[in-house]
Amino acid sequence: MGWLFPGKEVRIEARCLDCGESILVRTKDGELLDANPDTIIGHISLPIRQWGAVANAFL
Repeated sequence: MGWLFPGKEVRIEARCLDCGESILVRTKDGELLDANPDTIIGHISLPIRQWGAVANAFL
């Protein structure tokens, strides 16, 4: 979502859907500033063959 806010810090706070632990991610202009816990794993529920089509829709 950071591309929606160029030059701004984006802070995302959420809970893990598996264990309920707090998650914090901070980014700015595509750079990861902080991730807590540092063991965060991302998941995209989309077949890999569709990643490019979805990414290009926002360019």
